[in-house]
This record gives sequence, structure tokens and C-alpha cells, in this order.
Amino acid sequence: MGSSFRPAFGHLFEKQINSTKKKDINKARQAKEAVDYLLEGNLQSAKWLGYEFQGKRSYRKGKVRVVFAHCEECRKLDHEEHNGCEECDSNGDDTLRFFAFGDRDEIYDILSSHQVWRG
Repeated sequence: MGSSFRPAFGHLFEKQINSTKKKDINKARQAKEAVDYLLEGNLQSAKWLGYEFQGKRSYRKGKVRVVFAHCEECRKLDHEEHNGCEECDSNGDDTLRFFAFGDRDEIYDILSSHQVWRG
């Protein structure tokens, strides 16, 4: 297990969690458990995404996938343009930025429809 991280939640992620708490408590719970697990430093099982989602990672908990970026890796690998985080300068290297979550069948459509690859 690695070191612990600080969270930064994107607008879409916050909107999703608030909406999902009301509609599907199990999905919201799985997303929260995934976030907590990652914040404890458990990045080894997260998978790198490619193509328009380059610079982001995905972690699966149950049926839910959580898409995020590790700010230190983002800077070292020059992925700032791909992730386009507005608050990049204010996030420390120990920050995990959470973009969105969803079922495998929907997560990439969610990211594309909200143009998350641009921040």
C-alpha cells in the first residue's frame, strides 16, 4: 500500500454522486468505496485509459468504474492538456482528481458526452 491522497472532485462527479444517492444507493456506495480505497494509496490495480481519455485511470469496484487522475503523474507525464483541470495549479502532487463514475456500459459515453477529456 502506498501513501494516502487528498481528493478533488470534478463538477460531473459531484453531480453524479448527489443524483445517484437518491436513485441507486448501492451504486453510490460502490463509488464511495472505490474513492476511499484509492485515497488510501491503492493505485496499483487502476488501469490507464487511452485515446481521448489519455492521462486518466479507471478503477473498478463491483459494477462501478471510477475515472480519476493522480496530479503528480499527470504533471510528470505531461497530461495536463488531456485532463484540463481548472484548478491544476492549486492541487498538490498528493491529489487524486475524480472525474466521473458509472457502469462499464455507460462510463465512456458519460465522459464523452460531458467532454471530460477536456477538463
